[in-house]
Amino acid sequence: MSIENRLRRVLTSTMPDGEASSEAWSSILERARRRQRAAAIRVRVATSLLALVLSMITIAGLWIAFRPTKAIGPGGASQSPSVGPSPGESICSQSESSGDFDGDGYIDTARLYAVVLVSQTDCGQRALESKWHFELHVDLHSTSFTAPFSDCESLFDCQLLDGSDFDGDGRAELPVMLSMSASSVTAVYRVTETIIEPIVLAPPGDPGYLEAAPIRFGGGQDILMSSGFECSVDANGSRVVVAWSAQRDDAVSPYRMHLTTLVLEANTFRVTGTEDRADVTNLPPRHTICP
Repeated sequence: MSIENRLRRVLTSTMPDGEASSEAWSSILERARRRQRAAAIRVRVATSLLALVLSMITIAGLWIAFRPTKAIGPGGASQSPSVGPSPGESICSQSESSGDFDGDGYIDTARLYAVVLVSQTDCGQRALESKWHFELHVDLHSTSFTAPFSDCESLFDCQLLDGSDFDGDGRAELPVMLSMSASSVTAVYRVTETIIEPIVLAPPGDPGYLEAAPIRFGGGQDILMSSGFECSVDANGSRVVVAWSAQRDDAVSPYRMHLTTLVLEANTFRVTGTEDRADVTNLPPRHTICP
């Protein structure tokens, strides 16, 4: 039954005979038609909005999937089409770090992982005997990239430390413990939107303690010797890094300590002073991160 006939039946059944005038009928029928048209317009608007939202989601998904990325590691530039292992490979060790690496006010993250040519269930001794390499994936607020990382000394002993602002410029540098063995050393890298690069120590360095090369804090660690670095502030209020090395003659004697004060300028550490101390009984932590 059409809407006109349904309305006519309702109208005639609720009014006395003769009162269902043509004027009343026309008025009610017109209101019903207006309601029908309004409902149809609302449906069309809702459908158009839904189609627009779906189109925007599709465009965003395509941009994320196919946007170009760059990856440059300590050894130079390389394109990085994917993140993670290829078929037949597994991630057998990984560590993470965070900090504002590009100085834009947002916290960024870095992930270092070892890719090994074995299945996930063979990440023990068989992994050590297999071909492996490290990759560093950096997620910045505005972009991300993956770079090969060739400075790790062993498969399971390479670890990221928390981002540390060594020069106080608002951009965190990335310290990496290259080995967690007794002779572990820590390197420092600068991270930007497209590259990671090692920070070096300017010549002449501190002969006998720190070599003029890519910076390496730390070194030997046993009952007779220890070394590390800590963030500090000099007499002028400027941020400095103090590298220290301590030795003693036996397990109960105090230490002899050598300290090297450095400042970071651009991508280079520079030695600003040295000091030797005797009869040291309490050693500082092996590494103290700058805020």
